[in-house]
Amino acid sequence: MAESKKVDLLQEVTVETRADARKLINTSRSASLATLDPATGHPMCSRTGLATDKKGRPIFLMSSLSGHHAALVNDPRTSMLIGEPGSGDPLAYERISISGVAEQVIDERDRAAVRDAYLSQHPKSKLYVDFKDFTFWRLNPDRAGYVRGFGKAYAFDASDLEI
Repeated sequence: MAESKKVDLLQEVTVETRADARKLINTSRSASLATLDPATGHPMCSRTGLATDKKGRPIFLMSSLSGHHAALVNDPRTSMLIGEPGSGDPLAYERISISGVAEQVIDERDRAAVRDAYLSQHPKSKLYVDFKDFTFWRLNPDRAGYVRGFGKAYAFDASDLEI
């Protein structure tokens, strides 16, 4: 039996692709957040509001009443899909899937800066952002898959996402 060769279809990561990915992350207002259910270990996914901190890392606000809050407390590994399809083929649109470890923003000075960044993207959240059950989280990326359109796929490591 002949051995099959693996063909690498990923494109070379360039300064331009890094900048385009950063722009997508910085301008997106929401993302799909995937976590692992602590009761079953099964993946679960939900929509979350999105902003970025001063280092360009994704930040999001979550109620402790959410199942995803319990999931991240139990296992902080997570994945976030950013990008919205338009009309037509949804696979033809730009998107980035970031995997990493989420951390709750606890330090008060850090929380104040994250709060300001989040409110600049989501001013209506001022109604509930300071409720006791809401906390900010940050995604510390390990890697990402970036797609700029059909046949334009890139594999990023954490350094490709740094500002």
